[in-house]
Amino acid sequence: MIKIMKNLSIFLLLSAMLFSNCSQKSVAIDDVEDIDDDNEFAEWPHDQLIYLVGFEMVEGYRVARLWKNGEVQNLSKILENEIPLGLKFSDARSVFVSGDDVYVAGCESLFNVEETISCARLWKNGVIENLPSTSYFAEAFSVFVEKDDVYVLGREITPNGRWAFVVWKNGHPEIFAEVSSICKANSIFVLGEDIYVAGAVMKYYENDLQAVLWKNGIVENLVSESHSSEAYSVYVSGDDVYVAGTDSEAILWKNGEKIILGHGIANSVFVSGDDIYVAGFDNLGGKLWKNGIVLKNETETDDSKIFYSVFVKDNDIFWAGFDDFCIDKEKHLKGEDHIHTAIATIRKNGEKLRLSLDSKLSIASSVFVK
Repeated sequence: MIKIMKNLSIFLLLSAMLFSNCSQKSVAIDDVEDIDDDNEFAEWPHDQLIYLVGFEMVEGYRVARLWKNGEVQNLSKILENEIPLGLKFSDARSVFVSGDDVYVAGCESLFNVEETISCARLWKNGVIENLPSTSYFAEAFSVFVEKDDVYVLGREITPNGRWAFVVWKNGHPEIFAEVSSICKANSIFVLGEDIYVAGAVMKYYENDLQAVLWKNGIVENLVSESHSSEAYSVYVSGDDVYVAGTDSEAILWKNGEKIILGHGIANSVFVSGDDIYVAGFDNLGGKLWKNGIVLKNETETDDSKIFYSVFVKDNDIFWAGFDDFCIDKEKHLKGEDHIHTAIATIRKNGEKLRLSLDSKLSIASSVFVK
């Protein structure tokens, strides 16, 4: 139970940093010593293009990043001379590649004396595309391309103070649901004319989130019990709809039927042929499940791993997230308070690939392989 709570606490803390409102200020870890990583890195493949997005804390700022085969690209203008007035925060959360175009969804926050403005962002090949919104608070979580159409999933606060789920199709916003309390819009998948969205809404008269799945704006509750749950990822293959999330345990829903994977959280689902892959973690650390069975078990005594995203290409399995490092091992062994930090990571078939990093704190949230 202690190990479960340790990993869950790490996940909740760093997940809050990753998926929190863009207006939240993050704290840089500038006073820790360099982290020694003795793990050997595999060579980047020459026949595959691997795209990864997330953020780094650099010079006190949270900066949206895109890595292509390990080489970093700064999506935000935060660290450049042409910084927009008041831009303090930038985050990349989802990546999708279609043809020669690379799409990244995320958000940026601009601060002034009176208020904080959060802007939903779509970067196409590193350039910001317009995502119109009349709200002072909007953010994007997921991007998907179907044929020639680009879909971006996000949320915003409406003028009447309600939360709204938004899908921008080719830059045109459409609100498909409104709720009076907090909502989560986590993942979008489009197949033909059907649009699937995984997320969560706050239950009426309760303080717990309810995992939900929308199909073309029609909602389906995935959980009926009165405890907190959330859907993080959706993938559609043929007539089957798969949703990864949590319902007190790591869960995969197939057509609404619950499959328990283990203690913890399932963050991402990907279907390749007849095989279903899920990335997340359980009570022992980072996990990769294949057809409900643990395929990869990442467990260490002092450090942990959390996986946010999984992608399969040409029988190669890629998963991304972060490695959690205990900064002061001596304090850790004594049971005293100590600092943890996170380093973005990408693995191919279990071998770690080296990322170009400028920070002692970074997280990777989404991977796409071409």
